[in-house]
Amino acid sequence: LTLKSKIGRILHGYRGRKYAVDKLVHMIGQVCSLTVAANLRELEINPVLVTEDEVFAIDGRIYL
Repeated sequence: LTLKSKIGRILHGYRGRKYAVDKLVHMIGQVCSLTVAANLRELEINPVLVTEDEVFAIDGRIYL
């Protein structure tokens, strides 16, 4: 995530709070790897909740 985007600036520190950006980046990488390894047509995760310590995929959908 780039610091130039609004969400990037928020995730890297907003009103004294920092979020688990490293875990979010790891999750994005894992989702990409899963999509390729399983030969999925599409994988949708929405929403993703990012806290100061964790990242949670709230809902997801897989298209084969």
